[in-house]
Amino acid sequence: MRHRLTVRELRIKRIEALYRLVFEKPARFIATGFLLAIFLGATLLYMPFAQTQPVSWIDCLFIATSAGTVTGLSTIDIGSSFNTFGELVIVALIQVGGLGFMTVALMLLSLLGKKIGLKQRILLQESLNLSGPGGTVRLVRNIVFTTLIVQFLGMLFLTVELYSTGDYRFGEALYYGFFHAVSAFNNAGFALWPDNLMQFEQNTAIVITIAVLLMIGGLGFTTIADATEVKRWKRLALHSKIMIASLVIVNGIAWFSLMLFEWVSNEGGLYGRPFGEALHVTFFQAVTTRTAGFNTIDLTTMAPISIGVV
Repeated sequence: MRHRLTVRELRIKRIEALYRLVFEKPARFIATGFLLAIFLGATLLYMPFAQTQPVSWIDCLFIATSAGTVTGLSTIDIGSSFNTFGELVIVALIQVGGLGFMTVALMLLSLLGKKIGLKQRILLQESLNLSGPGGTVRLVRNIVFTTLIVQFLGMLFLTVELYSTGDYRFGEALYYGFFHAVSAFNNAGFALWPDNLMQFEQNTAIVITIAVLLMIGGLGFTTIADATEVKRWKRLALHSKIMIASLVIVNGIAWFSLMLFEWVSNEGGLYGRPFGEALHVTFFQAVTTRTAGFNTIDLTTMAPISIGVV
C-alpha cells in the first residue's frame, strides 16, 4: 500500500524543492538575491514614512530596480519625492548593485565572524566572473576597502566644495557629498537636484571629482585590484589592460567628437561659447555617458549626431 503524505510532509517537500530551485545553481541564487533586494527596496520606498509626496508603487519599483542595477533612470525627481530615509534606501540599493549581492552578503558574514565555506566562495566566483574560488575572501575585503576609501575621498572633496559655495550648511554638504559620491563611484547617475548636475556645469571641483569617481568605478573591482597590486603595465592581466585602454580610447574619442559636433559645428548647443566652457561640458558628458547617467547640460539642446555619439 502506498504511503499517503501528510499535509506537513507535503509542505516540507515543497520547501525542499523551492530550496533546490533557488540554491542549486549559483547564478540562480544571485539573481534571486538581487530580485529580493529590489523588491524590499521598492516596498520601503512605497511606505509613507519614506516619502515627502505620494509616489506610486510602480514608480517605487522602477526606482528600486534602477538603483539596484545602477542604471540611473528615474521616472520622478527623487530629491523632492523621498525624504532622507527614502534616499538612504536608494543609496543602499546602489551600493548593493555596485558591489554585488554576494560581495555584500559575504562581507556581512565575515563581520559576524561566520566561516566562509566553499559554496559561498563558488557563488562569489560566479558573481565576479573569477577563474576560480581561491582568494575570494581576500578579494572581498579588498573590494570593500577600496570602495570605502574611494567613496570617502570623493565625499570629502564634494563636501568641501559644496560647503564653500555658501549655499549649504555643513551637515547638508556632507549628506549631499555622501549620496553623490556613492552614486558616482557605482556609476548609478542618481542626483538629488531636479536638474541633475546642470547647476555645476562650470564648477571644476565637482565636475572633476564626479568624473574621476565614475572612471574609477567604471573600471571594475578586479581591474582596480590588479592595478593596485601589480602597479606595472606589462604585468597587468589582459582583462585589466583592455579595460584601462578602452576607458582612455572611448572617452577620448567621445570627447573629441562632442567638441567637434557641439562646439565647432553651428548646430551644436555649445556653438559660440568660450573654448574652456565647451571643453568643460564635453569632457564630463564624454565620461558620464559611457557608464552613468549624470548630465551638466540639457541633453535636448545637443545636436542629433552628438546624441548618437553618447
